[in-house]
Amino acid sequence: MQAESTDPNGPPLTYTPRINELAPNALRQAGARVGKYEFASGASSNMSNDYVLIRLADMVLTKAEAAFRQGKTAAALTAINQVRTRASVAPLTALTLDAIYNERGFEMFAEASRRTDQIRFGKWNQPWWEKGQSEPFRALFPIPLNLINENPNLVQNPGY
Repeated sequence: MQAESTDPNGPPLTYTPRINELAPNALRQAGARVGKYEFASGASSNMSNDYVLIRLADMVLTKAEAAFRQGKTAAALTAINQVRTRASVAPLTALTLDAIYNERGFEMFAEASRRTDQIRFGKWNQPWWEKGQSEPFRALFPIPLNLINENPNLVQNPGY
């Protein structure tokens, strides 16, 4: 792989955990790569492994969140610790909504559920290092114009 002229590492490609930026001048080696599911070295895009849509740990964490929101803290803590025990992580002794949110982030990393978690836990609009604070209406996607044109009963989500 050819190195960019601004690439401080040059060839060969050496990944680093530091991200200089997301775009337009992101360096090819910047940022850790996600290797959550094993794949064969040199495999083509037609691999034999599947992308997981639903996992038991996700259901257990959902159960824990529901129990906690219903005031059943002991049941929620038991469920959270079931997942932590399977992951060989020390059990929690207390629980908060932020702790449940964090557990979902750890366990469900790179499984396409973080945006819905952020919305549900009220964190979607918060800024982070590469993104400023979002407008509240951004929690909803716009309804595609072709669908609105086909159905006069649809009203575009506010802000779009």
